[in-house]
Amino acid sequence: MCLGPMHEKVFLPFMEKPIITYPCAWSYRVIGEDCEQIKREIPGKMGCIKHEICVANRSNQGKYVSINIEALVQSDEERISLVALLQSIPGVKMVI
Repeated sequence: MCLGPMHEKVFLPFMEKPIITYPCAWSYRVIGEDCEQIKREIPGKMGCIKHEICVANRSNQGKYVSINIEALVQSDEERISLVALLQSIPGVKMVI
């Protein structure tokens, strides 16, 4: 089935890059296994970026934990690079 030009316009706003004004507060959710190890590693990955850490949730069996990080990011590049840095922490399964 081929959708015509009229349908394509409906989906366009979702494909556009969001406009973000920097500096701004940005939230990350880190999901992993060892809460204490992850919390110890976060400051080293964040460097001099101002941030706050808060343990959010634990899984029912206690195997996984989610940690919220609120960071003051200065640019698109910094915001995106923090995802990779946080994912490199041992025991981290996902960064949202």
